[in-house]
Amino acid sequence: MLSRDYLYISGESATNPTSAVIVLPEIFGPTDSIKRVADRFAKEFGMLGAVLDHFYSVSEKSEVFDYQTGREAGFALMQQEKGADFLELFNTAVSELMAEYPTLEEIVVCGFCFGGRLSYVAATNMNVKKVISFYGAGANQPDFNKDKSAIQSVVDARSNDEALRIMSFYGAQDGSIAPDDRLHTRSLLTQANIEYIEKVYPTGHAYFNEDRETYHEASAIASWQDIEKFMAAAEEDFS
Repeated sequence: MLSRDYLYISGESATNPTSAVIVLPEIFGPTDSIKRVADRFAKEFGMLGAVLDHFYSVSEKSEVFDYQTGREAGFALMQQEKGADFLELFNTAVSELMAEYPTLEEIVVCGFCFGGRLSYVAATNMNVKKVISFYGAGANQPDFNKDKSAIQSVVDARSNDEALRIMSFYGAQDGSIAPDDRLHTRSLLTQANIEYIEKVYPTGHAYFNEDRETYHEASAIASWQDIEKFMAAAEEDFS
């Protein structure tokens, strides 16, 4: 069994999984809330559930930060971590998972906040077939992954790839992501012929995390229903 500081493996995981979800945390690290997301995927979809502590790529240790007092420390690590740093760790984690679980055929990535931005970069790995990005602010920030933004990275790597599907969640009241930024993401991905679904809910940032004061129950419930459709259904079911 894998034993890595940067990887949490859900106890709900299937014995011989054909798919795995890798959950990418907010700036607060692999919190209980993030681990519950991996558990939920594993239990509901019969997958391998994993959490990757992406900050390990720059800190070389796994840490959880308090939502109130640890924001500054998490933000500092976010400023240090670039797409290339993350991708080296992510690719290593995928290789380790696929070696440990040889029945794996596909990887699903689900990221939150900064992890939501990183989820797009993760899609440059050809084993990734589905991306679920929650309020991934800074997705179009230039020079994030070497000379490219997170979105441009996946566009350049996976244009016209029918095996890749991406769904992005946003809060309409999220001041960290301008409507024009959402529009730019949609435009780039659709022009690249990458299947893309955008869901916008009447709430703010970090609405899915039930342990934070920003939690918006109705939007979180509806988002999970969208995930259920996304995992099993075609784009036309989102009309």
